[in-house]
Amino acid sequence: MGKSCLTNLITFYDGVTRWVDERRAVDVIHLDFSKAFGTVSNNILLGKLRKCGLDEWTVRWIKNWLNGRTQRVVISGSESGWKSVTSGVP
Repeated sequence: MGKSCLTNLITFYDGVTRWVDERRAVDVIHLDFSKAFGTVSNNILLGKLRKCGLDEWTVRWIKNWLNGRTQRVVISGSESGWKSVTSGVP
């Protein structure tokens, strides 16, 4: 945590290329949930994922990723209070 998307992407890329260079097996799954998270509440989304047959371990992983998120708005140095995020793209 506390790192930019670019830093995380570079770290991930370095790790994967190192494993490939070592001739290790590498599987990568990329899931683009951006549209799903835009307007659907997190609880509804998790229910839909279960209904589609996603295993409970993966659903719990996604739930943990979504839980406890907060956000605020800062404009010209003025800050709003922190609010829980219950939908939207993290």
